[in-house]
Amino acid sequence: MKRTLIALLGVGALVLLSITAGISLAQTRLNPAKLKSFQILSDLNLSESQQNQLQQLRSATRGKIEALLTQEQKQRFWAALQQGEGVRAAIAAMNLNDQQKTELRDIFQSSRTQWATILTPAQKQKLQENLRDRTKLLQ
Repeated sequence: MKRTLIALLGVGALVLLSITAGISLAQTRLNPAKLKSFQILSDLNLSESQQNQLQQLRSATRGKIEALLTQEQKQRFWAALQQGEGVRAAIAAMNLNDQQKTELRDIFQSSRTQWATILTPAQKQKLQENLRDRTKLLQ
């Protein structure tokens, strides 16, 4: 159960971080080494088809999350990250209500299930390794 929750948080963090992908490095105060760690897909050797499918999935998931969160919650999330807080602390800073937590968990689970259908077993294993490495870097 704990392993599933960590995996969901990893995928969820990836999705949440992609919400404002247009923010430039100059606008954030995150350590560039930490930002590089979010590029967890770069060494998966994704095919063009996989890249397109994942982009569509990220866009759809991002839209669902954006609709779920208030502007204030989004700002709290990014403010916590900019202050050097970890992703978990940034998520906690949003003060999600119970319904939002449930819906967010469902969104993450659905996204994770869909990711699993797109990636090969080797790519899934490499993604898990990358998520573990990223988690260590952010602690």
